[in-house]
Amino acid sequence: MRRRLLPLLVLFALAVPALARVVSYAPYTNRIARAGYHLRTTRWFPLLEGDWLVDPRQQLVLYDSSGAEEPRVIFPKNNEPASLVYAAWFERETRETSFALVAVRVGGAIAVHLSRDGGNTWSPVANLGGFEIFDEQIDRGGPWVHGMSGQVRIGNAEWPFVVQHDRHVRAISATGGVKSLAETNANVVGQNRAGTKYLIELPGGIWLVDLNGGKNLVRANHNQAGVTGWVADDDSVYLQDARRLFLYRGPQATEIYQYSGTLWQDGFIAVPTHDFNGAWIMDRGTGKPSVLSHHTHAQGLREMWRDVAAPEVEALIAGNSGQTVLIQVHRDRSVALQQPFIDPALAVWRVGDPAPREYDELYLNEELNKGFVHVDPDTVAGGDPFVFDSGSFEEAGAPEEGPVSPPIGGGGDVIQEWGVVRASLKQRLVLPGVARLPGAFNSNWLTDVTIYNPLDTPQQVEVQYVPLGEAVQAESVRKITLTLNPFEIRFVPDSLQALFLIETGGGALHFLPATAINVVGRTYSSKDGGTFGFGMQAIDAMNATGPNFPVTFAGAFPGDRFRTNILLTDTSGRGTEIGLNAYGVTGALGDPNRTISAPANGIIQLNGLGSTMGLFGRDSAGLIIRPTRGTAIATVVAIDNRTNDPTYFPPDLTATIARAIPVIGHVDGAHGAHFRSDLYLFNPSRQTQTVLLDAKQWDSPTRVNRQFTLLPNEARVIPDALVTLFGMTGLARLQYSSPEEGDGVRVTSRTYTREESGATYGSLIPPLNNFQIATTGDALEILGAGGGAGFRTNLGLVELAPQQFGQPVRVRVRIIGSERKTNDSFIVEVPRSGGMQIGDIFTARGITAPAAALLVVEVLDQGLIGAYATLTDNKTNDTTYLGAQLAGKEE
Repeated sequence: MRRRLLPLLVLFALAVPALARVVSYAPYTNRIARAGYHLRTTRWFPLLEGDWLVDPRQQLVLYDSSGAEEPRVIFPKNNEPASLVYAAWFERETRETSFALVAVRVGGAIAVHLSRDGGNTWSPVANLGGFEIFDEQIDRGGPWVHGMSGQVRIGNAEWPFVVQHDRHVRAISATGGVKSLAETNANVVGQNRAGTKYLIELPGGIWLVDLNGGKNLVRANHNQAGVTGWVADDDSVYLQDARRLFLYRGPQATEIYQYSGTLWQDGFIAVPTHDFNGAWIMDRGTGKPSVLSHHTHAQGLREMWRDVAAPEVEALIAGNSGQTVLIQVHRDRSVALQQPFIDPALAVWRVGDPAPREYDELYLNEELNKGFVHVDPDTVAGGDPFVFDSGSFEEAGAPEEGPVSPPIGGGGDVIQEWGVVRASLKQRLVLPGVARLPGAFNSNWLTDVTIYNPLDTPQQVEVQYVPLGEAVQAESVRKITLTLNPFEIRFVPDSLQALFLIETGGGALHFLPATAINVVGRTYSSKDGGTFGFGMQAIDAMNATGPNFPVTFAGAFPGDRFRTNILLTDTSGRGTEIGLNAYGVTGALGDPNRTISAPANGIIQLNGLGSTMGLFGRDSAGLIIRPTRGTAIATVVAIDNRTNDPTYFPPDLTATIARAIPVIGHVDGAHGAHFRSDLYLFNPSRQTQTVLLDAKQWDSPTRVNRQFTLLPNEARVIPDALVTLFGMTGLARLQYSSPEEGDGVRVTSRTYTREESGATYGSLIPPLNNFQIATTGDALEILGAGGGAGFRTNLGLVELAPQQFGQPVRVRVRIIGSERKTNDSFIVEVPRSGGMQIGDIFTARGITAPAAALLVVEVLDQGLIGAYATLTDNKTNDTTYLGAQLAGKEE
């Protein structure tokens, strides 16, 4: 169903057990999508894209999980209207020899089509009939997407699919023939590994049916709903009902396991072992440990581990080696906003090991019909990518208990927190746009880097340098290895020279840690003894834009006397090509067919993008980047020609949920600064869109709403927005939301100090994503504060709950030096639905400003806290924005 517009910040509170890592991810598509039926280990997988309730042009898209091929629309051809019901995929040696199945709604009927060449051509399946598919059970694991209860089954090369239609079970052959396996009141509830025998529930019992017409009774007088099972190589049968697991061997039935808890549909899981000759069993419940057991014919039932921490295990997937099991758990993220945020976490357990201590978390807004679309438990721990479907949106229930945060942060780069996403458990961070280069208007650019090891053990980090404009072969990459001490914060000034002895050059730095790290960079130039530049959190290489996931930049072209540069970093390993389109107040601007390419594993920089695209110098515009080949990290930098001050714009957050910009302002600051905030609004869709803007002053009850309607592809700049739009001065938080239909209006902001000439120095102040807001018991970390003499660090704290009433929220602020040394700790009160700033925090606290430090913000009371810092050069008044991300909860 269509994603509904959620109340503001419903999604912003999260949790995970100690020592887990937050995993960044990127969606495959910006459309609502459903996964097809197939094995989870297939290389290719189909997604049914488009809202199946209202979208008349749904598409079946085939994706390559390895990233070596572009996604392909395989049905319908020629972009014809289509309403898709389900799809399935049977994989052979190549995509061209694989089978695909799709059911499409035509008028009041449903037609089924088969492809014998991987979706290139299609033929109707005759004598099958067509009905809706209702897979209502939750995916509890097993080898197939959609779990153990799917109504579409993956068979073998001769009979690749078995389909249950309206209580009839039929097999579909590789040539398109149809064979009936059961005609009346039938449910398919299981199968064997080879896809030649099926368990079919009929009136009076459950039968083992083979494709040659053989039929044997397994269980008579069956009356249990929701049964699933599988068939071992010797034709013995495992059957799980609501509370028990049985093994049937001929006429003999043995009860293997009986669940004693009260959460049977969540707490009792049984899935086949890799060879289908045994069972993995999970038993959990309220107030009891989570227990994993293993059953085989030879050894019987054995308990493998018992975890008193009681992780909420919701799915088990066995690796093909027989030595691994992927354990999927979920977390309920509750805040004082009536609805919980539930997200998945995972760990790979190896046979013989104790229970997992760590569950890496996706921070993905999952729903009941979520599950893994592609995963190999044998290789995922080593970094092979996996694909997870968050599921379609359902109404949320009542909140439960409060969250605990992870110690290794991530996800600050995520721009869409729902959908079908790709991720990896092996972190690879990218810092594009690092420089030791002369630039326009006598500028000279350098990049400082700060690296933080959040572990209590030493950690090695391989750092790779990729120069601009070159295709990169793995054997020729320039690399060094750093060893970080426990909790070390390492500041590396002029990083290209310090790390690689580069005198003149630019490009990207890649960081490959043994476990996980946090990295920020600051790229800047100097003027009259001061500096001006921008800050950037390193971006996970998996979080890249791809062909079906375009990205937007509402502030890409700020207007007169600015120039815009773009950097494109290939993450596909085979080169990336993108199309660029600019849009202003009147819609499309400039050249609509401009494309640029990045070499394999390389990075390119295109300067003066506006003139290249045919824009006039005075044009203000938003930008859409649409990859046509490969995947890439896209980075946009807009530069004020009068000062050479750059503003880094990351891709906009998707606006299908409500968002918050922590601060916009019209206020005078220290050292003669006059800070103002511009807003950038962009409607990237082909429909007229409305955006509601809600400004609430930090230190007073004053609150003003404004509503804008933007035409299709309209982009708009609102200068000095707090005054011109809301009639306020001072500082305010800005909340914005778009309606349910379409992609939503994108919004971002730039706060700057303005000189008499009109020249500006400033930085991005973006909306916060779900990884950058904390609730009770959580902490946020901000890396890169300090700057040493000549800089001041301001810490901004804002309470984001929509209600204006209630007590202030107490927050503990800790200033952390290297080796996790706490230099200072104090408590402040943040006004409810308001904000506060701690100006020049190091001077205010009597601390000598270090080159780089960590600010930790812990939320002590019930509330929603966003945090950020600005590093301001006292000479130029130029600010560098330092974003926050969720941090570890101290034990």
